[in-house]
Amino acid sequence: MGSCHPYLNEEECDNKLKPAIRRILLQKALGERALLAISGTQGAGKTTLIKNLYGLSDEDAKWFQANQGRGEKHPILITEHLEGQIEGIIKIFTKDADGNRTLKDITLREKYNTLEAAQAEFCRAAADRDNNAGEVMLELRLPPRFNLGKDRGWVLLPGYEKSDGDSQSWQDTMSAVAANAYGAVIVTDEKRLAGDQATLIRDTSMNHLRFVGIHRE
Repeated sequence: MGSCHPYLNEEECDNKLKPAIRRILLQKALGERALLAISGTQGAGKTTLIKNLYGLSDEDAKWFQANQGRGEKHPILITEHLEGQIEGIIKIFTKDADGNRTLKDITLREKYNTLEAAQAEFCRAAADRDNNAGEVMLELRLPPRFNLGKDRGWVLLPGYEKSDGDSQSWQDTMSAVAANAYGAVIVTDEKRLAGDQATLIRDTSMNHLRFVGIHRE
């Protein structure tokens, strides 16, 4: 990745490139693995579903945002690895020593001295809508539970928001996942289901869906 367009300053260039790179990386992940997308309205219980599926302890669950309604703003690739401990990876858009734009993987347990600091940074990156630190993709590696291997995984999508200018990045991401994911789970509840089902399916281009699961807290 070299220099940017001569009519754009560095910040404008980065802001235009990051959403495109995020979609490319997500498409690459979808091509390499059979991914099951987990989607739904904000606060409906998407992260709770993952926590329950993997039997995560309260300490392990701190890799996810704790505040309902202020959850992830970026997709999180969830994979299984044999290391035996949970690891958070952030892929960032940065510059090398020569000033060229490049992608770099940050392994949080290696970067930070404490587990708490690593978890806090992962949550911050997941909730950073404006990509202030250059994040373009996040991966959470979990101990094996379903024998997914290297070819399968999950992608946890940001909470659904009705279409507007601020949520366009989410819509673009969702459309990319909907077109290529192995399948999708929509997490909702009775109240949200009554008001959001038709709009959710329309806005996310998931017209092939016929069933919506109900998650009860």
